[in-house]
Amino acid sequence: MDTKYFDIGGFTIKINSELPFRTDTFHEKLKPFEAAGTGQDNIVITHHFAEKIRASEPAENRIYYRKPWAVFRKGNGFVYEWFQDDSVQGICRRKVVTNTEHTIIDTYNDAGLAETFAKGGLTEISLLPTDQIFLSRALAYRQGCIMHSMGLVHKGRGYVFVGHSGAGKSTAAKIMHNDATILCDDRNIIRKISKTHILYGTWRHSDFNLISPLSAPVSDIFFLNKSNVNRLHYIKNHKTRFQKLLSCLVKPLVSGGWWDLSFDILSNIAGSIDCWDMEFDKTGKIKDHIMNLHNKDKSWHGNRK
Repeated sequence: MDTKYFDIGGFTIKINSELPFRTDTFHEKLKPFEAAGTGQDNIVITHHFAEKIRASEPAENRIYYRKPWAVFRKGNGFVYEWFQDDSVQGICRRKVVTNTEHTIIDTYNDAGLAETFAKGGLTEISLLPTDQIFLSRALAYRQGCIMHSMGLVHKGRGYVFVGHSGAGKSTAAKIMHNDATILCDDRNIIRKISKTHILYGTWRHSDFNLISPLSAPVSDIFFLNKSNVNRLHYIKNHKTRFQKLLSCLVKPLVSGGWWDLSFDILSNIAGSIDCWDMEFDKTGKIKDHIMNLHNKDKSWHGNRK
């Protein structure tokens, strides 16, 4: 087995592979997240390769199906099977076996996927279409979640700008990047550790190529609204905060008990972190409002109370 390590979201992810890693096996955007070894909280992913992968799970155990994925409950874990439309019956391209918390993961990949691995430039360490399939589940058991968001660190504070595609996450990153460290402009992790919500970047970026493995305590959350004015409006209502967070939560394939955990996580975030509706245009004038948010001499945001 060959081994690599990556840090993300307060986890260290150990990647084992039956095929050897090269310097270019993973895309260069993952390099800032590479680690020297295991940490205090670990996920272990092991990649296996074979000529053919047989689909063997009984239909009565299936809890999710939407092409190309079928997901089955098995013992104290899950089995994912990935098919293509032209797959021979009983044969799948990839099978993934996990424990309940998705911290121990074995992937079984066919010959075609072995060729993809050998070509290098992989953007996902799990070899899945997106690493959020397992990370969303693992985080839920560690009081964490992934949000559709742009995240940054300014003067030791973590700021989260929440919105779906087209809401202006990359625009906000371009406005803020000269005065802050951009973590990621598309997906960021919020995780409660001890009594503090911590913001972590991911390698799942969109238009803005700056990403960082840095982290910081979450100070404020902004819900993005493109406008012809630049202003912040404090959101007092817990239910409104919760609903806005829920609409931008990144979800895994499987629901089940994950929803209960995620509802509790979002409710806690909504009750603990200052949340704002942010109206902004492309002029960049909103930056002054954000940078001055915690200056005691400023009174323009008095509607916080």
